[in-house]
Amino acid sequence: MKNKRQFMKGRNSLCAIFFLLFFSLRLLAGEVAGKKISVSFSNIPLKEAILKIEVASGYTFFYDGNKIDLGQKVSLSVSDQPIESALHSMLKTTKLTFEITNKQIALFSKQNAGSPIGKAPHKITGTVVDALGSPIIGANVMVKGTNNGTITDLGGNFLIEASENDVLQVSYIGYMPQDIPVQGNKEIIITVREDTQALDEVVVVGYGTQKKVNLTGSVSSVKFDEELANRPITDASQALSGKVSGVWISQNSGKPGDDGAQLRVRGWGTLNNTDPLVIIDGVEGEFSQVNPNDIESISVLKDAASAAIYGSKAANGVILVTTKTGNNNEKTSVELNSYIGTQWLGDHYDLVANSAEHMTMANQAMTNNGSSKLFPETLIANFANGMDSYKYPNTDWYDASFENALITGHNLSIRSGTEKLSAFTSLSYLKQDGIMIGSDAARYGIRSNLDYKVNSWLKIGGRFSYTKRKAKEPFNLEAVHRQISGATPFIAPYTADGRFGSVQALDEDGLMLYSLYNPLIHLANGASTTDSDYLSLDAHATISFMKDLNLQIVWASNGSWKETDRYNETIYGYTDTGIEMQTKAYNKDGIVMSRKQISTMRNNFQATLNYSKRFVDKHYVAAVLGTQLENYSIKNVFAR
Repeated sequence: MKNKRQFMKGRNSLCAIFFLLFFSLRLLAGEVAGKKISVSFSNIPLKEAILKIEVASGYTFFYDGNKIDLGQKVSLSVSDQPIESALHSMLKTTKLTFEITNKQIALFSKQNAGSPIGKAPHKITGTVVDALGSPIIGANVMVKGTNNGTITDLGGNFLIEASENDVLQVSYIGYMPQDIPVQGNKEIIITVREDTQALDEVVVVGYGTQKKVNLTGSVSSVKFDEELANRPITDASQALSGKVSGVWISQNSGKPGDDGAQLRVRGWGTLNNTDPLVIIDGVEGEFSQVNPNDIESISVLKDAASAAIYGSKAANGVILVTTKTGNNNEKTSVELNSYIGTQWLGDHYDLVANSAEHMTMANQAMTNNGSSKLFPETLIANFANGMDSYKYPNTDWYDASFENALITGHNLSIRSGTEKLSAFTSLSYLKQDGIMIGSDAARYGIRSNLDYKVNSWLKIGGRFSYTKRKAKEPFNLEAVHRQISGATPFIAPYTADGRFGSVQALDEDGLMLYSLYNPLIHLANGASTTDSDYLSLDAHATISFMKDLNLQIVWASNGSWKETDRYNETIYGYTDTGIEMQTKAYNKDGIVMSRKQISTMRNNFQATLNYSKRFVDKHYVAAVLGTQLENYSIKNVFAR
């Protein structure tokens, strides 16, 4: 009886489990088959339509972008309809079909129906190991051509979704990247091999160079190769963006010629500020003053070991910039790099640009708050029916305050070398108009790097660099942004005769029902102009006492001079009927003229005695003994 009760109890448990499993499968099937969506769009690219459906349904699309035209236009308008019928309606004018598995929608051409393209991805498990079979922790595993990726765990294991035709890309610092075709495999073991070429790479470190294989500290290096040369880089910091792990770069300003780049190496530090120390050709300088096209390579010292030679200044990391030079016995080469492009406002709030709608919503908000309505119904009707854009404006202030802007850059460089002399010279020009009306900037630069071998034991050289910047922007740029946030569509940008417009929402006595916020007045209200000059000079010599022992001497001086002039004016806005309007929102401090001058000068002297010796090709010893003297001065003058 005891065995029978146990059997009956076990049978009841199995029945309960089967029932629950069956009920769960029924629920899942019902969810897939019965999913209903509500979405509406007309004549938009297929790529945008897919995003809208993914948001509305929670499903995910999979497709081969090389075999499907994502730019073809589709339309759909459904309300609480099954997703299958919605997809059929959307794709009826195309040559596409689909399959749904769980919450995944495979999209493919009708002629390829049933091919692997139409199959939803499956889960793949794998392990990444080195040549000795040891697991690689933190290796990147990506589906080639997508943003679908993961990293390996402490055991070198990973889990990823991919289709049969996909290729997995595996990469890890210090190892050669690997491309592994999936080919239907569900379990993959990937062996990566060391990148010996990367280990032999010579990188710039404190007061010299080292092979990566000899380094214990964390050092990353970026070469200014063809990939970077073809990018429209306006600031040298952009060359590091996305190129070095552990280095975070943020563009904090959209001002032409000054992106306000913020660099952080492995997070925020605590000494003085959190900026890394920037060394240009062995001498402390400013990253923003270097012409990106003059850069040969950039090294980033990321850990505390850099403080051993640079001191507390290196607490937030060190960025070492090496500029280009010529080579001995090099034929003269001339290179011209030019580009031209346009810029525009990428993203912004969607403003209510219909005046009648704006007034109606404002009245409703006041009613909800227990206040009286501000805008009469007759005024709202006049704006709704009015055809005169000066008397009844519907202004989108982003369109009125911003414009497409031109950017162009040119860089001419000359390299040459003889048996004893090597030279590099460059000329650069950058012109960047601002997307905000009334702003622009220009930069001019020249650099000359010379090295001369006097004899077998003496080398001398010099560096010269000069940069001039000119920039212009509205008198009070912050106020412009505040004006845009407070401006309404019933404020006219201009009057019919070209003067600055005013609030057209007037009461019966012709008085404004709203404060005058016309950003265009602030944009035209005077200006802030900045002229800055940067000059860098250095002379250096290397004296070789013997093959393994030399003395390097460097004297360098760099200075910057910056002058900013600001002034404003008295500017009025006018209604369509010619009534003059002014508000205290403009020129709160009255008419202002000011000039600010900042000059800095840094002088630097270095002397280092360097010894390096290799024994029987297996042992290597290097040492450096040096001293550095530096003085720095800054002067400010302000008049108002």
